[in-house]
Amino acid sequence: SGSIYPFVVPYDGIYHLEVWGAQGGNQLNTNAGSFYGGKGGYASGDISLTAGTTIYVGVGGAGSSNSVSGTGSNITCNGATGGFNGGASCDTNSCTIHGDGFSYKTHHSLIASGGGATHIGTANSELKNASSSAVYIVAGGGGGAFFDYEPMENNVADEIYGFDGFAGGL
Repeated sequence: SGSIYPFVVPYDGIYHLEVWGAQGGNQLNTNAGSFYGGKGGYASGDISLTAGTTIYVGVGGAGSSNSVSGTGSNITCNGATGGFNGGASCDTNSCTIHGDGFSYKTHHSLIASGGGATHIGTANSELKNASSSAVYIVAGGGGGAFFDYEPMENNVADEIYGFDGFAGGL
């Protein structure tokens, strides 16, 4: 969901915390195959909390797909925004588009963005702005998928390959 949520501890006691990082972005193509972002990491633990204390849950946002638009020699890379709470973004230089100079055969290499981390702590901020002492627990977001496509030329089949994203860590 990609946001920071406050929670006021209702009672003194031991609380069990569980967090899951967000999934990285997918690279989906109905004609050329689908590659999926890595699943977010998982972490759990117990902590003693005092009634009235406000803690904050930073929920990581999912990564997004990268894409190209246009045809022939006028193809552009659209980029992909990283998931909320630290997911890596892919700018318009994160895909390569090659033309052969004659037919402008295009070869696309695309990288999706990463998913954001999920954390719980005492700072009302994204993880990148919180001191380590203000973070109780964190699970990393998953990596974005990679996709490469080279269209058919001279009756040779399309060349398609890719990799799913890697899972997030602790």
